[in-house]
Amino acid sequence: QLLGLNYRMNELQAVLDIEQLKNLKKFIRKRNQQAKYYIKNLKKYDIQFQKIDSKNYSAYHLFVIVLNNFNIKKLNILIKYFLKNNIYVQKHYIPIYHHPYYKENFNPKNFPNTENYYNKSISLPLYYDLKRSEQDKVISIIKYFLK
Repeated sequence: QLLGLNYRMNELQAVLDIEQLKNLKKFIRKRNQQAKYYIKNLKKYDIQFQKIDSKNYSAYHLFVIVLNNFNIKKLNILIKYFLKNNIYVQKHYIPIYHHPYYKENFNPKNFPNTENYYNKSISLPLYYDLKRSEQDKVISIIKYFLK
């Protein structure tokens, strides 16, 4: 409801993060394998994937897809279906003018591209311990909704 603050990490968090950095290459490699699996199994559908320049190697902090033939109503139905099946997907990122603090100063009609993206995009689960069977379930649900 109010403008947020920038919190700094404390010493304990720093120690934990330093330990996690030792595994960074392994984590990124696994996330890239998972991302490639999603792309391989969904590429024949009308979906846009993140564009990663061939000179770069992504950490795939998020795996966002754009479902081109969707609208906000259909996307919300899909999200509810995922949640009902204990699969946690998210919308990334909520336009700033949708947040209560900024709502009065912006008109969504002034940002048609932002609204279009927001109404069709979703972040799929992608984390180190994600099992192939869990990815297959996500993929099958998306395929079902794209029929």
